[in-house]
Amino acid sequence: GPSGAGLACPLPQGVEVGAVELTPEGTAYLDLRWAQHDDPPPAGSDAEMQAIYSLVDSIALNVPEAQRVALLWNGTQRVTFSGHLDTSRPFLPDRSLVAH
Repeated sequence: GPSGAGLACPLPQGVEVGAVELTPEGTAYLDLRWAQHDDPPPAGSDAEMQAIYSLVDSIALNVPEAQRVALLWNGTQRVTFSGHLDTSRPFLPDRSLVAH
């Protein structure tokens, strides 16, 4: 979980990273897993955007070779997590969402 003041977990307790793979072309595949949950947690548009970009931007800021991030849920790349953002393609980082 978060260790700094003002930080929050972007996803519910129990969601874990199943695997991360970085392709030679710079796409990081992040597989999120939540035991006994076939679907990602429901969320409004703002919460979905915050959760997704917290993951995408964290990977992009910490892994210089990662130019884009594809999110998978239980091993599958879904069309959307909560119905608001298209997760069928990799995301580019959006540094405008990162607090300075």
